[in-house]
Amino acid sequence: CCRGGATRSRNRGRDGIASGVSMIELVTEAIVVGKEPWRERDARIFLYTKELGLIAAKATSARSPRAKLNAHLEPMNVIMVRLAQRQENESAMFQISDALIVDHCALWRDTSAHLEDGLELVGFLKQQQIGDADLGIWGAAKKILTTPPRATVATYKKELLGVMGFEPMHATCASCSAGGVAAFDFGSAIFYCKDCLQIIATNEAIVMLE
Repeated sequence: CCRGGATRSRNRGRDGIASGVSMIELVTEAIVVGKEPWRERDARIFLYTKELGLIAAKATSARSPRAKLNAHLEPMNVIMVRLAQRQENESAMFQISDALIVDHCALWRDTSAHLEDGLELVGFLKQQQIGDADLGIWGAAKKILTTPPRATVATYKKELLGVMGFEPMHATCASCSAGGVAAFDFGSAIFYCKDCLQIIATNEAIVMLE
């Protein structure tokens, strides 16, 4: 299925890429952290990858009942994925040409509570900035998701924030300077305490740590 590293190829019209377009291909390990409809039949898949960090990639016809990659591209799967991108446009969305499950993270799916926590955790990874690759974050996230749950999801979030360079244990609230922070704003890279969180305008970039 997915072998090799970065290569260049002339695509022949498969997977919705125009024939004759010069492509760069990359095979990397990834955690599926999000999936949403894209246009009429496609899907946009958010992947936290070992090589590239967080990316968005198009899966052609992924919303079709017969789409062969659907089961592999479900959130919380660890996969090997083959990505293609137009050589002349590095800002273009990646195209998923192949994928294979490496780990279904079954230990996080054995109960509804574990499943809910696991999906919350990969949603947390989806808050990263696009394109920020970090092997420390990758290694910590993969280890958490492929081993039995041993702590609360809030504890895991704090652990990952520490790997990112934002240590919650020693952080103070950006509004009142109090310790014991309760939330982190990915958009501004700042912490808030529980009291101040109640009076600020919340947004999708703010994640709870309690």
